[in-house]
This record gives sequence, C-alpha cells and structure tokens, in this order.
Amino acid sequence: RLQGRTKGDFQTFYNSLMIHTQEDLTSETALVLSEWASDYDVAGLRHRCDLFMMSLPVDAAALQHGLKYGLENRVKQCLDFMVGKLPTFIGDLRVLIRHPDVLKEHWALICEQAGLSYTPAFPPREHLESMWDFVASAVRLLSRLDHLEKLLDNAVY
Repeated sequence: RLQGRTKGDFQTFYNSLMIHTQEDLTSETALVLSEWASDYDVAGLRHRCDLFMMSLPVDAAALQHGLKYGLENRVKQCLDFMVGKLPTFIGDLRVLIRHPDVLKEHWALICEQAGLSYTPAFPPREHLESMWDFVASAVRLLSRLDHLEKLLDNAVY
C-alpha cells in the first residue's frame, strides 16, 4: 500500500534513487520527491529538490512546503523575500507560529514594523495565535501611512 500516493509517484521516487534512471526535476516532481525524501529520510534527494525549488517563484505555499519537508535553502529564500516585503506577506507568515524558532529570528523586525517602540519578549504560541491578526494589521497600516507621508512630502502645493 502506498497510503494515498500513486504508483506513478512511487516510480518517480524509485527512479530518482538510481543514478542511471534519474530524470531532471520539474516543479511537479520536485514537490512530490521532496515529500518522499523527507518521509524516507533521503537527504541527498531532499537537498537536490531543495536547490531546484530555489528556481521557482516564492509564495506562501512554497514557504509552507519548505517548512513541512525541511527544505532549508527554500525556507531561507522564501523568508528573505517575504520579510523584505513584510507588509505584503505578513498574513502569509502566520504559518511561522507553528515554527517558533524561525519566527523568533524575525520577531524584532515584525514588532518594529508594527510600530512598537520596543521589542517585547517573544510570546508563547497561544498568545501569538490570538494576537497575529492585530500585529499583521498594524504592519500593513503603518506601511500605508509611511507611503502616504512620502506622497505628502513630494506633493506640490
């Protein structure tokens, strides 16, 4: 039994383990194979998928997949991009609540962009769950206010 997986996915996984039957990765096969590689602890294949996925677009699904299957390079790539555009992606970063060690690395910046003049201690997960929407709204609102201030500064009267 393949437990919810297809025979074709198994064949792709099996072929990827053999040098003479390895195929080039595609966005679809990299997603499938990274799951199998994580489930069966095939570090070399997981790393190969991780590096390949760095050529794909960054979005919330990419971050979630990277976190779930231990794709360190992909997670870092997604976070660097998303944190760099925090007001746009703050809602998508909610997934980090389940990964407090990762979220903790970005906590000071999130608090700063939410308008806090100091960085409070990193809260427990249950507090993060209840306060995330408030923090995300503050980040988005302050970004809009900054944009408005810049427009007003450049306005001709």
